[in-house]
Amino acid sequence: MNKSLLSSIAVIFSLAFIKADKSTISKTELGKARIFNLRYTSVPLNPFEFGSEFTVKGNRFFYTYGEVWKLPKQNKITKDTLLVGSFRLSSMDSIANMIRQIEDTVIYKWDQHVVSGGSMVNIEVSTENKKLRFDLTNISDPVADKVVAILNSYISDKLGKLY
Repeated sequence: MNKSLLSSIAVIFSLAFIKADKSTISKTELGKARIFNLRYTSVPLNPFEFGSEFTVKGNRFFYTYGEVWKLPKQNKITKDTLLVGSFRLSSMDSIANMIRQIEDTVIYKWDQHVVSGGSMVNIEVSTENKKLRFDLTNISDPVADKVVAILNSYISDKLGKLY
């Protein structure tokens, strides 16, 4: 056999293996993605600023903006619902695949150089087999950034993206 034929066979075999591997993951996650909950909360460290929340329950999402701090004589927190919609199964699968690769259950990071102001971001994700929480204060995380990018794909620029 010549080299080009062997190379072609190797490429075809590799592509078939990769496709089979991805379809196995997708079928596995497909059944598990039905149990999918996510909550993103951005809390400003100033009690007079509003925060945002993006919640996914099953295949529905809710994007709200409003008070996150309850002042001493205040009875309830008010929030405005900015957007409600359907959350795609492909988004659930992408997030589930990302968090499945992380062994920890809590990722806690903070920027110790910021002593006042800023915000705290909390992201909680739970699927049938995995629960993961990000607690980030004035700092980011590469996996959390990817999750936020997926959530931002549902939000128009005029509503204000998550950060």
